[in-house]
Amino acid sequence: MKRLINWSSRMTRVIVAAIVFLLLGSVLPPLYKNQARPLPLNLNFTVTTEPATGPALNILRALHHEKPADPHGDPACESEQAPLYCYIEDRVITLKRVTTTSATNDDAVASADSSLEVTADGKTIAELKESSLLNRESAYPIPGLNSTQQFNITPLGTGASSMDFERDGISYFFPAKAEQRSYPYFDPMTQTAAPIDFTGTEKRESIPTYSFHQEIDPVSVVDSLSFAQQDNLEQLRRSGPAKAMFKPESLERFGLSPTEHVILEPFYTVKRDVWVEPTTGTILDVHEDIKIFLATDADQARQMVEENDTADRALFQADLSWSEATKQERLDSVRTTIESAKILSIVGWVGKVIGVVLLAYAASLYMRRHRDRA
Repeated sequence: MKRLINWSSRMTRVIVAAIVFLLLGSVLPPLYKNQARPLPLNLNFTVTTEPATGPALNILRALHHEKPADPHGDPACESEQAPLYCYIEDRVITLKRVTTTSATNDDAVASADSSLEVTADGKTIAELKESSLLNRESAYPIPGLNSTQQFNITPLGTGASSMDFERDGISYFFPAKAEQRSYPYFDPMTQTAAPIDFTGTEKRESIPTYSFHQEIDPVSVVDSLSFAQQDNLEQLRRSGPAKAMFKPESLERFGLSPTEHVILEPFYTVKRDVWVEPTTGTILDVHEDIKIFLATDADQARQMVEENDTADRALFQADLSWSEATKQERLDSVRTTIESAKILSIVGWVGKVIGVVLLAYAASLYMRRHRDRA
């Protein structure tokens, strides 16, 4: 019986070797990337920000009508009935967040938990705890009522909680193989997802990154948390004559009479920039300009932001950037994956080149055999 393939033939061995190299070059790199794609189940990392000085209301002194800690040489701030702006103090703000992932009953789903602490002059002023179930392939929350959130304002002993709600949008992780496009990005203060837009590329210590930008117009804090279980967030509202809330120049800017009765409520706005390593979806750096301040309504809040007149009624205001230690740790966490992907890309390219060369050599052997037979 005649053999279909002559395995002792040089041409056969060359063709087989070419196929092997081509397969290695074509299969290994994408296979590695696919294995590195799912969100890991054992993440445990801490994010801290550089200390940033920003204005913040001394809520307890204002609520109890105590004399301001520092009148700043303003006679209006010397009494216990001082205007609201007298209770604004410059404080050193820092943020610390611990994020973990763990396994669930479903291999395709990860449990993600996060605990955030905001401090002013070393004292805790706010805490936020979140928990969600995430699709490991996309890093998006899985459909259903499986997210929880607890927000506390420590000095007041008050806050709000949302139990078993459905969350939309990404948060602490981008999808692996992130694209140059907009993504829905969840904001814990607004309780909604808004687009975060791709803005460009840059390298961080030779690692390519994508940058994204998001701006959220002022929204009422109390209204945005209206569906949550609230523990007397109404304490954040302030009321009285306009002159007790606004400086003379602000009264004129917003067309308010000094004796006009006003009710102020907290509004929140943020501008954030996020840098992402696209292969793994790891966030490498974040910068957030956060403002929580008092205004009569959304229109006035927008005007305050546009005219940079929020500091005198700031509950919390800070321009926060991740610390150098955090950025370095996040870079180091992806470095092995990126370097391995680079090596495999080179291996893949070399494998394809060798495969093509071997196929060309096999073709030359084939042509030579036919010439010899002729």
